[in-house]
Amino acid sequence: MKKLILIALFSAFVFSSCKSDDDEVSCETKINNVLEAAQTYLDDDSVANCNAYKTAFEASLGCYGDQAGEDAAQANIDALTCE
Repeated sequence: MKKLILIALFSAFVFSSCKSDDDEVSCETKINNVLEAAQTYLDDDSVANCNAYKTAFEASLGCYGDQAGEDAAQANIDALTCE
């Protein structure tokens, strides 16, 4: 399941562009944070790492370029069950 989520995440990046935000943290940084959290979670699927991954993913919403990208990101967030 974790690999499926990661594959879907990478697919969302490939097929969408990252628009910039007006706030202090750029979309590029937010997406890099998601990728780092994803790798950490894949290496150690603890609840803490799952929650960190989910939080990073939620913070990146708005960076996926179009509604399809946003929907894919939200679907991945919804699929994360950190228990």
